[in-house]
Amino acid sequence: MEPRAHVPVRTCLVCGKKSAKFALLRVALSPVERTVVLDRKQRLEGRGAYICQGCLPNLRYTKRVQRAFRNEAKGLAESLGR
Repeated sequence: MEPRAHVPVRTCLVCGKKSAKFALLRVALSPVERTVVLDRKQRLEGRGAYICQGCLPNLRYTKRVQRAFRNEAKGLAESLGR
């Protein structure tokens, strides 16, 4: 019997659904403005959070977002449609 490969699981910041990491979008803090931006290449340094593709339009600047970024987020970036 072959060992199964590990699949990282992440939780959506909006709906709370658990999914494989590669199936979710990553958001992170921009280094200068400290706003939440979409990290398409998953390469920005620092803390990040994950969101379902369908939940992206429902993303709001809430306590849940603040907690995910340890109260360092100043708001959502304009590129997220807010």
